[in-house]
Amino acid sequence: MKLDTLNTIDNIFDVNQLFADFFNPRGLFDYNNVTRSKLPDLQSDMYVEGGVLKLNVNIPGIEKEQVKLDYNSEKHRLTVKVSSQYEKKEDKPNFYIRERNISESQRSFQLPSGANASTISAKVNNGLLMIEMKVLEELPNKTRTIEIE
Repeated sequence: MKLDTLNTIDNIFDVNQLFADFFNPRGLFDYNNVTRSKLPDLQSDMYVEGGVLKLNVNIPGIEKEQVKLDYNSEKHRLTVKVSSQYEKKEDKPNFYIRERNISESQRSFQLPSGANASTISAKVNNGLLMIEMKVLEELPNKTRTIEIE
């Protein structure tokens, strides 16, 4: 019985949404449904392989001209900034729309103490930003317990 009641409530909300869409103050054209550029979440992987620290950042649909890398030597931190611009123009008789969207996303990575920042290199290939730098000494994989005297 409760399941039928929930289905009925869901249907009422759908009908309310139908009327809300029809009486939208923006008119019949909803600007929120226009396709716009969306920046990725900058998902990443950082690991050491063969004495090289590798940082891979997912940037699907982004070109290298839209990416900026900054290194802060005081904090030993690498920042990846991605910017995107979108513009849509529609010309029809008695109708004109022009929309713009400028977005920026950034993420900072604290580099391990053994990473040699003077050897940083980067390239973009198929939506993947690949950053590499040499490691001055092999980074430990495990924590070490220190005895207290």
